[in-house]
Formats: sequence, structure tokens, C-alpha cells
Amino acid sequence: MWKRVDEYLTAGPEWKGETVVLPEAPNEPQTFYFRDIIECLKYLEQNPAFEGFMHYEPVLWFTEEQLSELSRVYGDIYTGQAWAELQAKAPPGVTILPIIGASDATHVTNFSGDGKVHPVYMSSGHIDSIIRGQPSRRAFVLVGFIPICKFSRTEFPTRTKDDKFPGRLQA
Repeated sequence: MWKRVDEYLTAGPEWKGETVVLPEAPNEPQTFYFRDIIECLKYLEQNPAFEGFMHYEPVLWFTEEQLSELSRVYGDIYTGQAWAELQAKAPPGVTILPIIGASDATHVTNFSGDGKVHPVYMSSGHIDSIIRGQPSRRAFVLVGFIPICKFSRTEFPTRTKDDKFPGRLQA
């Protein structure tokens, strides 16, 4: 059974890691963990759980109000004006793929410091917002971690730089 589960259910795109050393803080290398965004989009677009809940072209909705006046109705990405304008410029047979990104600082350690990272998530604009809004549907994919460092081990040449530079490096 486990062989079949591994064969048919994928875990998503592979993780990669890259260490960056800033010239201003050589004592504190930062490691970024990330996934290929194109592979993550393919993973979302091919997920059978979203079948019937995806829109590949923009839709203009109108409602009839008093005295036959039409009012535009907006409710999801595919009902927006921007996608409709971009899609009109695209060649026939091509669809625009809106990408939704999200991030927030997250506390990752307990009792051993205050390690924090910014997890970066993404989703496809083709997926209905009702589905994207349900965490249990897993319509957002984790694509990376941006580390947050305090640069406490880096020595700066002057007191002024020691006060101000760590904040600039964090930014």
C-alpha cells in the first residue's frame, strides 16, 4: 500500500537551500530555503482536489438594478478588470495565471532563543477564493523561508554604525 501511496501522491516540489554571506556581516551567514515557483504552480494547477473550482479566463458579471441599469459585480480575481485587460492582450490559446503571495513573521524556536523566519506562501489565482480561504484545502504552497537575523555577532567600526546598521541589514 505504501508503495502505491508514494507512487501516486507527490509531496510537492523539492526544497533547495542556499547560504548567503553579507560583506557587512561575515560572521553571520544566512541560509535561505526555497522551492522552484514554477514547479509549485504546476503542482497546484495539476492538483485534482481543485477540479471544478478553477477559472482559466476572466468573467465580467453584471447585475440589473433599478430601471435596467447595469452594475458591475466583483467577487474574485477572475471577475476583476486587470485580468480582463491582460487577457485581451494575450495571444489566442494563452491564459494569464495570477499568482497570490503571502508572508508573515513566524516564531520557530521555543526555550532556545527567539528564532524567527518569514515563511513565503503562494497560490494560483485560478483557484476559487472560497477554496483558497479554507486552510484544510491546502491551496497555498510554502515556497520559501526568509531568515530574520539580529546581527548580534557582527562588530561594526563605530558606535553610530553599531546602533543603526543591524536594522539596515535586517531590512
